[in-house]
Amino acid sequence: MVTGLGVVSPLGIGCASNWDAWCQGKQAGLILAGDRQVLERGKGQLELIGAPLPELPLNPAWPRAAFDPLIASSFLAAEEAWNMARPTASPIRRSVVFGLSKGGLSTLFRFLDSPEGLESDWSEVFPHAASTLLGARLDCQGPVLSPVAACATGLAAAIRGVELLKAGLCDVVLVGSADVSLLPVTYASFRRLGVLAPVDWLAAGACRPFDQNRGGFLIGEGSGAIVLERAETAQARGVPVLAEWLGGLGLTDPVGLTQPDPGAETLVRLLQLTLQQCRLSPTEVDHLQLHGTGTRMGDRAEAEAVAQVFGPAEDQPWSNSLKGGMGHLLGAAGSVELVAAVLSLQHGLVPPTVNLTTRDPACPLQLVERQSLQVPLSVVLKLSAGFGGHQLTAVLGRPGTCY
Repeated sequence: MVTGLGVVSPLGIGCASNWDAWCQGKQAGLILAGDRQVLERGKGQLELIGAPLPELPLNPAWPRAAFDPLIASSFLAAEEAWNMARPTASPIRRSVVFGLSKGGLSTLFRFLDSPEGLESDWSEVFPHAASTLLGARLDCQGPVLSPVAACATGLAAAIRGVELLKAGLCDVVLVGSADVSLLPVTYASFRRLGVLAPVDWLAAGACRPFDQNRGGFLIGEGSGAIVLERAETAQARGVPVLAEWLGGLGLTDPVGLTQPDPGAETLVRLLQLTLQQCRLSPTEVDHLQLHGTGTRMGDRAEAEAVAQVFGPAEDQPWSNSLKGGMGHLLGAAGSVELVAAVLSLQHGLVPPTVNLTTRDPACPLQLVERQSLQVPLSVVLKLSAGFGGHQLTAVLGRPGTCY
């Protein structure tokens, strides 16, 4: 059962502000300012476009390491989710599964600039930094883990958290992920990989999932957190249940680091196995929240898989991608978008696919476009993918739909 949610994104801090922004189709992309966000190109400079976090409110009670924006965003999302759920489990029955995808790059570069003048210790650079600090902050003495699955890290964390609950190793688990790496080195790396939107496009409209004129994604930053617990635990303490976890799986596409299999064979198999695990037919899924990064190959492969499993567009569930508005949050994308999936279930509302103006005929999907769609929702299937071939799913249901 999902009993708590927390989120920080370029569109705002907290579930309420983000949900409002998603539903209104707001855009967070902009030209970045500041010395750390400028790349040298020959004798000139290259302006970066991206979707950075807003200014974060810092809590003096946090440990010093939490003043880094990566850890700060993790704390803000986690504390919102934890305070919403109000867990009562003893410390030995609490767990954290929270991933950072690539660790703290800002802290790493501070080390490189001044290795002897820092008060930080080396552990703050590791991908487990947020999970260990959150475990201490929330007094979690059960398993504290940090999965890494590139841009699918958020779903990997959620699936691992469910496994801990099923194994009886804890009664409540905080799952999630964060990524704050809008830095020149990240930007340059992704630019060389050919996955970013053209730098001369207007920043707000640069990421165009499933649009015929798409050219890549916009790097964003953020953090998402979800509290999960078993049904009997939630029911015993009378906490409101926001959604039920119906299932989730992961497979690997072996074709290449960034290029998906154009025939989408692995993704088709993943969707089929996920439906089997959840004992669902394709017609029982009401909404597909897609990965939808705005890359030409990625969007097309995802649409191909959906068509093979769910049929022609008119027979498919309503689908969308949130990345047009807030950018691609990289390691945080899966967890932030999973929060949005829970909110869609709660409100019976599918936010629009921002910046979709001209549908690509090679992506036959039943997409929600310019404005939110009010529609009864009982089952939402979320897809995430990550460089290296990671492909993961999560299926959520309205309370009472569990099989």
